[in-house]
Amino acid sequence: MSEVVLKADATFGLKVRVADTVQQGDEIGTKPDTPEALTSPVSGIVKGVSFNAEEHTFEIFIDSA
Repeated sequence: MSEVVLKADATFGLKVRVADTVQQGDEIGTKPDTPEALTSPVSGIVKGVSFNAEEHTFEIFIDSA
């Protein structure tokens, strides 16, 4: 397995939680500094979410299958 780390704008929240299974292309949040949807580039399990106060983003950790 490999880990993918994504950043989402914290203003709009996330559509996933830790332990959720995601498929490639699933919407998981909003891209930072844009109104565009952030989609998962891989299928896998959300292993962690952390808040980066300096960038006002969520960091989403996905273990890909």
